[in-house]
Amino acid sequence: CWKWYVMSGLAKRLIVDNNVDAEFLAELWDISSSCGHDEDLNMHKHYKKPDSGALAGHGTSDNDMEVKVDMQTNPRSLETNSQNEIIFTLKDSDGKPLDLEISHERILHTIIISEDFSTFAHIHPEDLGAITDEMKKEAKYPVRFTFPKAGKYLIAIDFSSGGNDLSKQFFVNVKGEPAMNEFIPDFTKEIDIDSYHIELNTEPENIIAGKEIKLIYNVKKNGELVKDLMTYLGAPMHVAVVSSDLKHFVHTHGEVPGEEMIGHGEHMMLNNFGPELEAHLKFPEKGIYNIFGEMNHNGNRILSHFSVDVK
Repeated sequence: CWKWYVMSGLAKRLIVDNNVDAEFLAELWDISSSCGHDEDLNMHKHYKKPDSGALAGHGTSDNDMEVKVDMQTNPRSLETNSQNEIIFTLKDSDGKPLDLEISHERILHTIIISEDFSTFAHIHPEDLGAITDEMKKEAKYPVRFTFPKAGKYLIAIDFSSGGNDLSKQFFVNVKGEPAMNEFIPDFTKEIDIDSYHIELNTEPENIIAGKEIKLIYNVKKNGELVKDLMTYLGAPMHVAVVSSDLKHFVHTHGEVPGEEMIGHGEHMMLNNFGPELEAHLKFPEKGIYNIFGEMNHNGNRILSHFSVDVK
């Protein structure tokens, strides 16, 4: 039918011109039993409000909003150990450049995670310099990244427009050497990062899909409780959660127990807090999830990585 021709042509363009992962498209565009219908997903998603508390920290607010996000890379074929430019173009439902708002001190947040979860990056267009009027006019924002290993990567962006917090995910395959290792989850609840000791507990202890849980972080340095943490990019903590198959992703934020948010996802600018931080989540289905946390202590970014098994 007509949809097979349209989808196959668009898929070829996305794979060849935009380096989109072919396996991801195959899963996303399963039209084997729905040819001719309009409800199939496509790369220009209609951003609908997520289920309350689901693994979707940057969905829309009370109003549905439709935006289109394109990603291009330079060079087109990504390779390891060389700087790659990634350019995002954002448009509204009428095809006009999308007016973005500053959220957590940046106009657009880009998170890159490797399939073996050994690589995590949280970067922004502002890392390259000030946001220009031309960028805003065209709603075209670049970032740069050097991929350390060959293999599959998740590239997720978070942005805000019209009071809505939105998210979009892409997948790319990177060529070169060395190759990624097989991911072997480690369910330890305590890790050491240089002189820091970070412990992660959950309430309840057993994580059940579909039920809200609380992540509880506790931070020590050289054996002493850290009570002078500082905000990092407008939040006490940034938390990125991704399933082991890369299908489920959220970028959300930790809280100081008892702290109030100011609205629109922004937190009060607090300093000298800790050692405890918390975050609230619902996991949509069972499986292994990886949790990356970013904290700020004396100007040093502390990146933690834990794995949890959701039943």
